[in-house]
Amino acid sequence: MKGAGITLVCTSLLDESGAQVERTPLQVSTLADTWIHLNYLVHAGERNRGLSIIKSRGTAHSNQVRELILSNGGVTLADAYTAGGEVLMGTLRWQKERAERVAREESEAAKKLKQATLQAEEALLEVRLKAVQLDLQAKRAEQEVLTRLGVDRTAELASGRSHLDELRGADEK
Repeated sequence: MKGAGITLVCTSLLDESGAQVERTPLQVSTLADTWIHLNYLVHAGERNRGLSIIKSRGTAHSNQVRELILSNGGVTLADAYTAGGEVLMGTLRWQKERAERVAREESEAAKKLKQATLQAEEALLEVRLKAVQLDLQAKRAEQEVLTRLGVDRTAELASGRSHLDELRGADEK
């Protein structure tokens, strides 16, 4: 048919039972290059439309069921959304996406809070470190002063003894 330039559009290739998904009772599927399957998926009291490609001869195609959305904005296909090995559509999809979005926002908020806490702790540690460093500098300065005073005192005592010895007229040592 393709070679002859004939386009064939069939609105239903399945019998009423819908039990045969991979072939048709009249074997018309062998003539089709592309077979698109539209179906209703009823889950949790909600009917949603699904679209999948059974086959598309000579072209790459997805094997996933897409949600077919009919709205005031027109006809759109939503990417497959799986959760726990199940394809979610309609309200279930919206609820799951919302729950994931809320979880992401909570995680982001917890991350920001943790970062702020760590920054506050870091700032506190830096202040404590600076205080310890200043205390260490003060102790070193005090030690230096004491050492200098001790050396000066020893020199002054030695000088004072020499001077006393001179005044007394002591013999030179």
